[in-house]
Amino acid sequence: MANGKTTRRDAIAYSLAKGTVITGITGALAKGVWYYVLTRDASSLIPTGPSIGRAFLCSKAVSALAAGDSVVPLTTSKLGFVRDKTLDATKTSVDATTDIDDESDFLSDGLVGKTGTLNGMDTNDSPTVALKAQFYHTIKATAGGEGEADALVETEISTPKQLIMIDWSGREPVEGEPLDVDIMPVLFTSASQGASYGAVKSLNFNFQVVSDDGAGCKPTHYNGLFRDVAA
Repeated sequence: MANGKTTRRDAIAYSLAKGTVITGITGALAKGVWYYVLTRDASSLIPTGPSIGRAFLCSKAVSALAAGDSVVPLTTSKLGFVRDKTLDATKTSVDATTDIDDESDFLSDGLVGKTGTLNGMDTNDSPTVALKAQFYHTIKATAGGEGEADALVETEISTPKQLIMIDWSGREPVEGEPLDVDIMPVLFTSASQGASYGAVKSLNFNFQVVSDDGAGCKPTHYNGLFRDVAA
C-alpha cells in the first residue's frame, strides 16, 4: 500500500458466521478476532468505542469481561467466487423549495440505504453453494459407500438475513497496516449465472444491507489497523 492507495485485487469478500456468545467474568477476548458487542456492563471491560450492536477488531487480549458484558465472535469464510465488489450508499431527499428561496432547497430524513454486488466466477466452495441455495430449490447428492446409493439432501429456497464482510484492503495484511472493512447484515436479492464459449462461467449476486440481522448485529464500517491473531 502506498499513500493509502490499493488495487482492486486487495479487496476480499467473506461470509461471516457467529460463534458461541462470550459473556460474564469467565469470558475472554482474543487479539485479532472480530466481535459484535451484544451487551455492556456499567463497568464494561469491552474496549471502549463500539456501542451495542456494532463490530470491532480486538487489538489486545482481554482476560476477563465484566459481569454484564457479552460479545459474539465472528469467523470468516472467503467467498471464493468473487472478483468484483461494490457497495453503494444513498440518502433520500425531498424538495422543500418555497417562494422565499432563490435556489432549490432540499431536506433529508438522514436514512441511509445501501446496496451492493458480488460478481465473479462460478465455483463449488461451500459459502458459494450456500448462496446459490437461497435462490434454487436444491437436491444435493453425496456419494455413498461402495455398493450404496448416493445420499440426497433437499434444501428449500430461503431468504435469511446473513452477515458478510468486505475487507477493502485485506490481501496479505501486515500487523499495524491500515484496515478498511465493512461488516453488514444483508439480504441477497438476486442471482445470475452465465456461460459463454471461451470464458469461465460467471456468477453474480446483488444484496441489500438491512438495519440488523434479527439478533441486534448492525452494519459497521471499521477503519483502523490490522491486528493478527496471537500465536
